Amino acid sequence: MVIYADTNLQRIQNDKAINTTASSLGTGTIINDEGLILTAAHVVDNADELTIDVPKRGHFQAKVLASYAPADIALIKLISHEGDFKAVQIADSDKTSIGEEVFIIGTPYGLSHTLTVGHLSGRRIHPSNNDIKLEFLQTDAAINQGNSGGPMFNQQGELVGVVSYIQTKLDTHSNSTSKALSLDL
Repeated sequence: MVIYADTNLQRIQNDKAINTTASSLGTGTIINDEGLILTAAHVVDNADELTIDVPKRGHFQAKVLASYAPADIALIKLISHEGDFKAVQIADSDKTSIGEEVFIIGTPYGLSHTLTVGHLSGRRIHPSNNDIKLEFLQTDAAINQGNSGGPMFNQQGELVGVVSYIQTKLDTHSNSTSKALSLDL
């Protein structure tokens, strides 16, 4: 699903306060039938208003329930009286092996519901401020702006990670890898 995040901004122009709205988008995954969604924290953290486009169901408002910036993960909830949302199965990401094929669904550059295929190419441990070790999964699947918060699925269609960021090494042989937060629920 597509997440539209609007942030209200105020700036001073010619000694007058001008109110504007900055909009961004990302992707998320419904993880239960009541409309709980996993996404990247940077997609929703500064948003004043969230609108979620749920395929074949329409647009819904949402609110952030929890967010953890060091892991770049957030849990949001659809604000709806409707229920019975189709949820994905969550896998144990520890059982996903390096070299295994993975699938990324996202909204790169606003092109919703786009699928890219790659392989799990590595596991990276990042220490956080409070001595918690965070594991990120590295993939060679094509990921671009708008894929943030999108699901990484294994071959069984189970969720193994949430797209977080693109890491690029700048040298004469440009090397780009994408990372998703590992899910161990």
